Amino acid sequence: HTTLSFKIGTLRTQYKDATTAKSGQYTGIFIKVPLNIVTSTCVINVPNQIDLGSATQYDLNKNGSSNKKSFDINISCEPALAAHTQFKLTVQDMADVSAINTNGILTNKAPDKEKSNAVIQLINDITGEPFVIGKQIDYFSTEETSGSFKKTVSAQIYNSNPPTTVGKIEGRASFLINYE
Repeated sequence: HTTLSFKIGTLRTQYKDATTAKSGQYTGIFIKVPLNIVTSTCVINVPNQIDLGSATQYDLNKNGSSNKKSFDINISCEPALAAHTQFKLTVQDMADVSAINTNGILTNKAPDKEKSNAVIQLINDITGEPFVIGKQIDYFSTEETSGSFKKTVSAQIYNSNPPTTVGKIEGRASFLINYE
C-alpha cells in the first residue's frame, strides 16, 4: 500500500505574541489518500495451430462448410481482477489486419498458384454465430472470482465463393482480450 498526499491549501492562524512580535503562523493542509496499485493482468492462451484436415469439393458445394473443429480459449486472471469484469474480444485477420467482416472469414494466405477459393471461418460458440473480424465485441462478463475461464471457439472450412476450387487453405488469426 502507498499513500498519496495532496496539498490542498494553507491555513494561516492569527495571533499576537508580545515577546517575539510574530503575527501569524502558516500550516499546510494535506489530504492523505491510501492508494493500492494493482498490476494484475490476464493471460490468454489459444492453440498455435488448428488442423482442419481435408474437405471435398462435393461437401463444400453441398453444405457450404465442412470439417468444423472446436478449440478452447483459456483466460487466466488474478482473482481480484476477475470479479465484476467485462471481457471484450477482438479477432484480427493476421493476413490483413485492417480487414473487417461480420462473417468470421479469414483471408486465405496459401500461395496463389496453390490456393482454393474456400476459406477458414471462425465461429463464436457462445452465440453460435460467426465472429466479427477486426472489431471489438462484448465477449462475456463474469461475477466469478476464480480468475480462470475457458471459452470454446470453432473453426471450419467455408465455401465463400461457390463453386469451390481445389487447393490449399491457410489463415491466421490473433485473439486480443481487453477487460474493464
